[in-house]
Amino acid sequence: MSERELLRSMIDDCGHQIQAVFGDMPEAGQDDPVTEQGMTARRTVVHLAECCLAIDAHLKGEKFGWGTYGGVGGTYADEFGDYLTKREEAVTKLLTSEDAKALHAAHEFLIAHEYYHVGQGVLLRMRHQPDWNPYSIYRHA
Repeated sequence: MSERELLRSMIDDCGHQIQAVFGDMPEAGQDDPVTEQGMTARRTVVHLAECCLAIDAHLKGEKFGWGTYGGVGGTYADEFGDYLTKREEAVTKLLTSEDAKALHAAHEFLIAHEYYHVGQGVLLRMRHQPDWNPYSIYRHA
């Protein structure tokens, strides 16, 4: 397995977990954080979309203005769809780039970072949908 094949597998797995947690988040969980300091599901998907925009700036060697992206301003489904579109664009850029920093960015901005938010999302999901199976995030569960 090549580096890019491994990265693609990890990106796909993480994307599966994001979809399993946030894709059909119950309405009650979309705007209610687990703690006062925590992100809501809506804020998380907007933040993840912003991270995808940051990848583009990173690959161009530009500084990114964190906190400047406010999402599309639509429903939760609109925000989640925007994130998925931006994610696929970022993945394509990362996996087709010949620049070594793209491999690092794939790990930093997508894999490690999204898995972090999967954990937060699982807590949100269990809080607002107690019968939801947290092991459903795994492809082979």
